[in-house]
Amino acid sequence: MQISQTDLAIIQALADDPRMPNKAIGMRVGVSQQTVAVRLRKLMDGNVIRVMAQRDLAAVGLPVLALAGISIDHSDLKAIIRQLGSLPELFSVAVCPGTPDIYVNINCPTPEDVEQVAERIRALPGVRHCSTMVCRKIFKFVSGAGDLKSGAARPSLALTQDRLDQFIIDQLSDDGRRSLRQIAMSAGVSEGTVRTRLQRLTDQNIIRVGLICEPDMIGYQFSAYVFFDGEPEAILSAMDAMMPLNEASFLGVTDAGGGMALLVARSIVELHEICIEKLRAVPGIGNVTFRPLAFTTKHNFDYIHIVGQRFEPLGD
Repeated sequence: MQISQTDLAIIQALADDPRMPNKAIGMRVGVSQQTVAVRLRKLMDGNVIRVMAQRDLAAVGLPVLALAGISIDHSDLKAIIRQLGSLPELFSVAVCPGTPDIYVNINCPTPEDVEQVAERIRALPGVRHCSTMVCRKIFKFVSGAGDLKSGAARPSLALTQDRLDQFIIDQLSDDGRRSLRQIAMSAGVSEGTVRTRLQRLTDQNIIRVGLICEPDMIGYQFSAYVFFDGEPEAILSAMDAMMPLNEASFLGVTDAGGGMALLVARSIVELHEICIEKLRAVPGIGNVTFRPLAFTTKHNFDYIHIVGQRFEPLGD
């Protein structure tokens, strides 16, 4: 699917406000409301973008995030990936060249649960080694770019015992741009009631309506995990330097005290420049290592750690 400048302008508008009405988008982009509706449908049907309610992992009892690096014997990569993808605690599975061969994102109630998941991974046929890094603090978590074609199973984790709240969440998880009027009619309540409930759910960081983009379709063809060490003050300074970057979708500090980031970029050169210019320029930062990802086989967008940041897919 060819992405036009008009498409990119519409995507940028949705990055600023995923629920912006078609009429407002049209006025901003300079096209008709009908054109916006047609373009949006094509972008969504083509798996270029998705607008959806993303649920907070802490709110569903999974506050602990860990990244695991897995080395395999390459006897049957597809079988290993398939087995990893079936583990419900794994919210993403990405293959990368070199060692480790696979990175997985684990979400659990406690660090002890993370270790139990790691033991199950180590027991899988073909897995030679699995090491984990638990995030001690998350500075930025924006699941705004990823493989929309990976076909990850969507686990059903209830956020609330309130049936109306859960109904609103489910409706917006299916379509984040569904109107409040449509939701109200389906629920048999007033539009004002739905608006009040949604505002509360958002204010309490229980859900966030977000824009998800297929990165290679909008020019971001490379992604990588970046790991860096240094003095605690230097790590915090590095976080401050990386926070404004659209390319940084995740920033955190591990249990070992090092920094970790997930970057998306237009090229390997751009990834390297970010590491050099933004990280190694920070006084006190030591080793910086980046591990490019080859492809993603599982990526669950429904659940994130809401820390008040969002992804803006188009840079200057």
